[in-house]
Amino acid sequence: MEKYELINQINDFYNSAWEKLLIFGSVAFTIIGIIVPLLIQWYQKKTLSIRETEIKAHFEKEIQIIKEELKKDMKLLLTEEIKVFEDKAMKIKNNSEGGLYHIQANNAFENNDHYEALRSYVASSMWYLEGDNYYQLRCVLEAIEECLDHVKKIDMHNIKQHDSLDFDLVLTKTLQKEITGTFKDLISDIRRKITELK
Repeated sequence: MEKYELINQINDFYNSAWEKLLIFGSVAFTIIGIIVPLLIQWYQKKTLSIRETEIKAHFEKEIQIIKEELKKDMKLLLTEEIKVFEDKAMKIKNNSEGGLYHIQANNAFENNDHYEALRSYVASSMWYLEGDNYYQLRCVLEAIEECLDHVKKIDMHNIKQHDSLDFDLVLTKTLQKEITGTFKDLISDIRRKITELK
């Protein structure tokens, strides 16, 4: 019987070892097959969440930078557009003022008030020059040339002194601004007539 007991003990030992091996294998499989993937998945989610937060922060920063650049560009563009609009508005204003003086001068000339006509023509020429309206400026300068046949030297002096209208400055600026040379002969004739005034 001793052999039988020994075989039973060996059998029990192997059965017990086999059960322990199965339990250990099941626990190991559970740990490796279920818990480890869950841990890996949790780690990946955590890493992904952190990375997602970093990317989001990076994009938000880039979006802010782009917004600021767009604001600057739009502000610059708007400032340029406003400047162009203001320049156009100023030219329209200057040409309107020139037109008013031009009409006033024509009326005065028709009424033989040559001093008032000359005064208004000179004012008109200043406004047209500032408005870059060279067509109307030429018309006014031709009218001034005609008007000079009917005024005296003192009239030119009074226009400059009392009305603060510097016609010589208008002529000089016209020559400086105008590049085609079409005003050169007309301005020479006007200056000659002014020097010949009595």
